[in-house]
Amino acid sequence: MSKKTIRFLALITVLMLSGCGQQYMLERMIWQADKMAENILASSDTAAPYVYNKTVALYETVIAKTQDPQLLLNAQFKLGKLHTAQKSFDKARDIYDKIFISHQGRQEVSALALFSKGQTFELEGKWPEALAIFDEIIKKYRNTAQGLNVPLYIARYYGGKDDPVAARAAYARAVSYYEGIAQEYPNTKIALLAYNLIVRTYVEQNDWQGAVRYIEGLDAKYSIGPETLFVLGGIYSKRLDNPGAALATYKKILERFPDFANKAQVEKEIEQLSNGGG
Repeated sequence: MSKKTIRFLALITVLMLSGCGQQYMLERMIWQADKMAENILASSDTAAPYVYNKTVALYETVIAKTQDPQLLLNAQFKLGKLHTAQKSFDKARDIYDKIFISHQGRQEVSALALFSKGQTFELEGKWPEALAIFDEIIKKYRNTAQGLNVPLYIARYYGGKDDPVAARAAYARAVSYYEGIAQEYPNTKIALLAYNLIVRTYVEQNDWQGAVRYIEGLDAKYSIGPETLFVLGGIYSKRLDNPGAALATYKKILERFPDFANKAQVEKEIEQLSNGGG
């Protein structure tokens, strides 16, 4: 540890012992650490050792001293992210393991800790290890945000590797997974999210006809919400050059959902299509 970092930690200790409220000091420390971490994360290069060590020291002090569980958790995740950005992958994984062990009863937190750990392997170029963790999330944390995110995340990975065969297979697995979720949790928000993610799989593959067929099928069966219909209108208008179908879709939104939050944009699209625009 550098002399600058040691002096900095000594100053923190003095301030804590001088009568300043410890909780206030810890909140100020994490605020300062967040500002420094933002600059580090915004850079494509690793930070200067002093800046990195100072930021780490701030987070570690908060972790060691705070009695606030949420402040502790926030500091741990941010420190893990900082270590990851600096390519200190073992240190990051150690943080995420501690979070996972300490929050066994909190599925969302456990799944996020696992996902973050998996990303460290991915960034280190160890995709098989990352994939094993992602598969664990899929199996054990199906109804969490990460459980829903991971199948599409895996498909995007293969899509970014210029491997169309593997990408198509991964997207197909994602669709199958989301269909299973929708059947397991019918008539719930999770089912709705699963349906929207299936739409996303078609969109990300530029399979516009497939997206249209799927959305139209959903609408016939469930009478879908305005957001998904708005996506459908955009596909008809901007991807399939079918202004008639787009206009009908936008009008359907206004008929079914007159108080739609994005009503002004829908009306703008209708006006443009009615005037021959696209």
